[in-house]
Amino acid sequence: MKSIVYSFRLILFIILFSSCAEKQDLSEIAWKQANELADAMVNGDVSKVAEFVHPNMLELYGGKENFILQLQEDLKADPYRYLSIEVEHPDEIISTENSFQCIFYQETIVYNGEQKLISTTPLFGISNKEGKQWYFVQLSDDIGKLRTLIPEISDKIKIDENRLKY
Repeated sequence: MKSIVYSFRLILFIILFSSCAEKQDLSEIAWKQANELADAMVNGDVSKVAEFVHPNMLELYGGKENFILQLQEDLKADPYRYLSIEVEHPDEIISTENSFQCIFYQETIVYNGEQKLISTTPLFGISNKEGKQWYFVQLSDDIGKLRTLIPEISDKIKIDENRLKY
């Protein structure tokens, strides 16, 4: 009888550990890709940026090529130069029926020709159930607008307004 109880506890531990490890792996993959996006923005690599833009957002621009052209124009016209973007690890990975989702907070430092400006803003991340490719959307403090473009956003996704700095 003791061996059955021990075996049951061992199996339960393995299941719980596997679930935690999977979430940790997802978090690490998502964070690494969010940092790739941040690095691409700082370096002006608009083609790399486009790899991480949610497909629904690309559709708004008429496809990936049009998005790239528009972003190039926007960056040329923007008086701000990105100095750095630091992405925090997500607090939680939310699992839905068809996706994994999370919120990152990123500290962005830009230079406007006169001074450095620092902001902390939310970045929404979403991946399919495999969790290998993540897509990101820069957020304001209103996630409701984004839900019209990406309806599968979980109701569990919340922005901690206390962490925002503009």
